[in-house]
Amino acid sequence: MKQWHSIASSYEELHSAFRTENPSCSDNEELQYQLFGYDFVFDLLCLRDLLSPICALMELVQDMQQPHWKITLLWPKVATFLKNRSSDFRVEDYPSLAACHHSIRPGGSYLNVPLLDGWLVESHKAGGPVKWCTREVEDIQDELVKLAAALHKSFVSRVSKGCGSEATDAASMDAAAVILLLTKPDVDIEIEIHTNSASSRRLVQQAESYEHLELQAPLSRKYLSSYVTTLHEAFKSGLGRDAWLSPPVTGPITSVSETESSASYCKFELLLRVSTPSGDTIDTRLNEKAIYQSLYKDPRLYKRMGYSACRLLDFALHRGGSEAVVETFYSTMRSQQHHGGQNNSTLQRRSKLRWMLPPVGSQACERLLDMAARIYYTGDSSRGVNPHRGPFFKDARAKNYDVSKVVNRRAHLQSRCPFIGCPTGEDNEESDE
Repeated sequence: MKQWHSIASSYEELHSAFRTENPSCSDNEELQYQLFGYDFVFDLLCLRDLLSPICALMELVQDMQQPHWKITLLWPKVATFLKNRSSDFRVEDYPSLAACHHSIRPGGSYLNVPLLDGWLVESHKAGGPVKWCTREVEDIQDELVKLAAALHKSFVSRVSKGCGSEATDAASMDAAAVILLLTKPDVDIEIEIHTNSASSRRLVQQAESYEHLELQAPLSRKYLSSYVTTLHEAFKSGLGRDAWLSPPVTGPITSVSETESSASYCKFELLLRVSTPSGDTIDTRLNEKAIYQSLYKDPRLYKRMGYSACRLLDFALHRGGSEAVVETFYSTMRSQQHHGGQNNSTLQRRSKLRWMLPPVGSQACERLLDMAARIYYTGDSSRGVNPHRGPFFKDARAKNYDVSKVVNRRAHLQSRCPFIGCPTGEDNEESDE
């Protein structure tokens, strides 16, 4: 996608470079039609818009700061986006193309680059004639509609299999969905529906099986109500709302409504229009990451939520995780592998230790590092850890030498040619005489 964006934004430079490298390009060379045919630009702009929501969703669900349940809330939007484009082609569905639609044609231009006909080589036998074919606008549009339909089918089939009921139930703790309740006509009814939903009850039932959490399924509405009320009061009063909104809004908020923006259709951002007591209206964006961080760092929030609601949030967040976490752990494991063979249990211990330790140079765990190094070299029979061999070999006679036997021999070795490079001044004076 980044390459497509670069080509689309630097199309004029691409054309200049091509003409510089091919000053005598003839009309029967296919490459110029592939790069500067109007059909290429048409496809480029449409494919950027068609695939952007999928790429944005992939990047979002790999963000380790986002809760794992976001994909269950967002993938239906992407499926609807693809389905709407899988029946008919409408220029307004592709913003990049709509901005310059009338000039994307044979004889037109894009970023001051003249566009050619969409000629492509259909067949070319050695020594025979070249058979050309051209792509009309109707052909391009039909192919894009077929691509959107195929993408919709494969996307729904793949994502629906990967979204389990655990993520769906945990989504009842989604902060953006809770804030969005404030935009509804009757907030009290919406809160009642949300806190009494089947997914929230199932979430508490699953948490109840862990006795140390001390949660009870009949009190699921109480836990959810405490969570929702805390977020709503902080959002409206401004106490604990630090960094929730961008641009920030200071002071209380009297009313909230959701806004739409063509620029955010593939960014999955919650755009809000808020009003202040002074009558000011501000368009802002909700920073969901900051909400979860403040729930753990701001005592005004987690004390208001209560012990049980905090534990339920912990449970929901740890029901799953980003794929990036797994990939990062695999990278950590590969960094601890030793060539030439290694015990699997040793690799497991090294990987877990490296994963849990702070970065190299940190002073957070000096005592732990000292103990781990001591156990590494001496072993610990109570834990079943065998001593490791150091990465160097030492001769028992090494104490007889200043550094080593080789260095000592070289230091006291008499030169075979003493008259060359004499080290002392006396020898130099004798040689001068």
